[in-house]
Amino acid sequence: MLVFHNDRASAFIRQIMHAYDEQTHLYAHTHHERDDAPQRRFIPDGVRQGSLHHRRYLFGTTLGDSIEEIVTYCRRYERKHKRKFLPGYGPKILSLLAIHFYDFGVHATMFPGAFPVDRHIQRQLLGCGVVELSAEEEEVDAARAIAESIRPKLITLCEQQNVSVFNLAHAMWFLGNKLCYQCRSLMEQGRESKLAFCPMLTMCTGARETRTYQERGKWRVSTEPEPTDPSPQQDLFD
Repeated sequence: MLVFHNDRASAFIRQIMHAYDEQTHLYAHTHHERDDAPQRRFIPDGVRQGSLHHRRYLFGTTLGDSIEEIVTYCRRYERKHKRKFLPGYGPKILSLLAIHFYDFGVHATMFPGAFPVDRHIQRQLLGCGVVELSAEEEEVDAARAIAESIRPKLITLCEQQNVSVFNLAHAMWFLGNKLCYQCRSLMEQGRESKLAFCPMLTMCTGARETRTYQERGKWRVSTEPEPTDPSPQQDLFD
């Protein structure tokens, strides 16, 4: 169904983390050390950053010592009580919460198994040839087939390369949120110079079409380009 290329993944991590650590390319303008991460920017009015109320806002309590343990607990609860314990909370959302807890010192270390493999991460790995989808199917399930296959592999590679999962997750999120979704539009509008901010430009074949991901949680196997967004483009660093 999919192939994960370890050598290409290792090269991807080295390249993006070099830019993130050195704060070059996109990361000269947006970085978690500049308080640009969403958990630091978007805080309820009257709530102090990192305060108890802020941590409760991010998530009320912890349920285990790892992502797998929390998910197992939730599934066990659902089987016993015939209803969801945390509706909508799967490995991706719980991984985001683990990052938030680590960022604000709730936990001294990252939860084992935490890495939020969302649309941004998947699109980058597909575009850079780290993940290759089977040509036998028209669409592949993004959550089960891709996300849960990618997550442990990325964590293992981070351990092997002595790379912070926290930093890699932020580097990939910033890239996806600030640049990837505008990639094709920038080219068609003659603003290719903006793509110089992309640290993965030499590896990536361009942004993939995400409509099926948004509508059905699936990726099309065909490598259709991202359709142009006719709306005005925001500044990259707003």
